[in-house]
Amino acid sequence: MAKASLLKNLNEHIMIKKNLQNLYLFKNFPSSLFSLFFIPIKSRVFLITLFLAAQFSLVAGLKAAKYEYPVKFVRITSLFGESRGTHFHSGIDFAGQQAVFPIADGRLLLAIDRKSDPRYKPMGPGNTVILEHEEGFRSYYYHLQGASLLSANGSSADNANGSPADRVEKDKAIAFMGSSGYSIGEHLHLEVEDLQRNLVMNPFFILPDYDDAVKPQIVSFLFKIRDRVYRIKKNSKFRYRGPIELYSVVWDFSNKTDAKNGRTKGVKRLTLSIDSKTFQVYDFSLLQKSEEGLAVSGQSAKAGNQEFYYFKKVYGLPFNFRLGEFIPSKTKHSFEIEVLDWRGNKSSYTFKVNFL
Repeated sequence: MAKASLLKNLNEHIMIKKNLQNLYLFKNFPSSLFSLFFIPIKSRVFLITLFLAAQFSLVAGLKAAKYEYPVKFVRITSLFGESRGTHFHSGIDFAGQQAVFPIADGRLLLAIDRKSDPRYKPMGPGNTVILEHEEGFRSYYYHLQGASLLSANGSSADNANGSPADRVEKDKAIAFMGSSGYSIGEHLHLEVEDLQRNLVMNPFFILPDYDDAVKPQIVSFLFKIRDRVYRIKKNSKFRYRGPIELYSVVWDFSNKTDAKNGRTKGVKRLTLSIDSKTFQVYDFSLLQKSEEGLAVSGQSAKAGNQEFYYFKKVYGLPFNFRLGEFIPSKTKHSFEIEVLDWRGNKSSYTFKVNFL
């Protein structure tokens, strides 16, 4: 593949995109998503569950097989799906002054180093290495230190640019962490793309498990009515029965030290149930690619089926997660928020509001 074509692919990977296509869950499903509406609901749920089980069984096999962390000292500072103000964080960030390794053996597609190629204009990712692996996965390594790319793997960035068929091995470093591009400190940003399903996947799907015994936290539950915001307590009374925008602030910690120092992380899944019925779900396992941008998987009571949500639908700054609009009745409603992190730790909290 020519360098110009790869640069175009990299730009498409970074830029905001249009038109949701090739839905992850149904890209390889026998017939279209539309046809599912003609299947009885019990059969529909069974088929979707069966298909998901097959997908995650495949991923579990890959995790056990050969993928490793890209650094020897693993300290994770940001997780997949977090808010970056205007977009989803589409990878995992690692801290430390250390060498960067391929997550698996693969083929070098592109190495961009500003110091080695004066024609290169710095972009958000900065100095970059892109590798392609088996099973149709591609890994991206961003913000690398200049003049360090692939030096420990037996070829320089210049050679790599000229020979995109070069093989790389996971036990040989491809670069060193840096702070090139749009970065406020030395770190590595790792992304994993599934080319076959046209999505960006959370690297945790294929990387080894990591230690995390700390449960996620449900910080607050908020009502927004017109321009006013109300923080809801566990048992509240509310004299209003019009449309209410629902928000919640939730976060996670990788370990007790991060919790003590307030280093918050994103969560895997957030669910709001109202009166014991699922109202809104966001799942940050995958980000679907489209020309309009990246979209997270979820489900709402209004739609009743799986949907994909763009950034502005999910994050409502400064209130963190948007959970939809609700019109209460003159009764007591129960709002249960459940949060799951990437190690399976779960927290839940119920807010009971009596609408007068």
